[in-house]
Amino acid sequence: RSATQTSVMRHKSVVDSSGSALKLKISGIVREILWNISLTKNLASVAKKEWDIFIKLERDVKRRVELGDLAQSNLILAQQEALLKEAAWRIAQQEYQHAEHRYDMITGLKVLPVIFEEKPVVDLSISFDHPSLKEWHEKVAHSTAQFDQAKFDKRGAPSLFIGSRHERGTSNEEYIDAVGISLTIPLGLAAHTSMKVTAAEVDLAENRSEMEVRHRELNIIIQDASRELMATKEQYGFAKRQNELSKTNLSMFKKAFSLGESSLFDLIRIQAQAFTAERNMHQKHLEVGLDTARLNQAKGIIP
Repeated sequence: RSATQTSVMRHKSVVDSSGSALKLKISGIVREILWNISLTKNLASVAKKEWDIFIKLERDVKRRVELGDLAQSNLILAQQEALLKEAAWRIAQQEYQHAEHRYDMITGLKVLPVIFEEKPVVDLSISFDHPSLKEWHEKVAHSTAQFDQAKFDKRGAPSLFIGSRHERGTSNEEYIDAVGISLTIPLGLAAHTSMKVTAAEVDLAENRSEMEVRHRELNIIIQDASRELMATKEQYGFAKRQNELSKTNLSMFKKAFSLGESSLFDLIRIQAQAFTAERNMHQKHLEVGLDTARLNQAKGIIP
């Protein structure tokens, strides 16, 4: 009876730990969606800013064409670039709206969390409190309890059955009352028990093996996530410096264009480089947050 009760309790623990593992999995899905919203929102924001600047550039070129400072071909070029930037913004805006819709469909919520940035963990070790690993730890404990139960199972013990009968042969005969007793003595119990113990032992060994495999996999995932975060932080530093240089270069070309010392084509090229640098800088900053969330996800942290 004690072995059976232990097995039942361990089974309940497996169910509870499975719930925590499921919560962690859902948290990972929501984390990815939220950061995807931030990334697509940034792309749409930068695209809108780029479009607005090219609209102003188009107006400036048109004014200078009317004054005779620039050729008509410059206005056509400026108008084409403005149309391209508008198309790019609309595509980016659609991606952003799609990401928000996906969040709504999965979570059922209309409002995004005000703050969902996370602090990276310092300790990269893994413990049995990790929801994914704890589930397998409980499975091993349950298999151990089942193995113990199989060794002490007494369902093959002798049994005694007592029954009564109340019947008669024909309608002219009297009722006959009878009592029947049967005794069952199982034979070959050792062989029967041995099969159950062997099956329980195999199940225990498989769960232990799976737990060890899962532990190694989680450790690799955590280490990879940590290295990815460090690399992204380094890339963000480079992106910031590149953005500063691009802004300085763009400012110089704007002055040169206004003085007629550079062509519109060169200004558009430098402007595109500057926006690429700015967009990359913001994206890398957001990717640092995403990689931090992925590291915490790998560590089994449920926000």
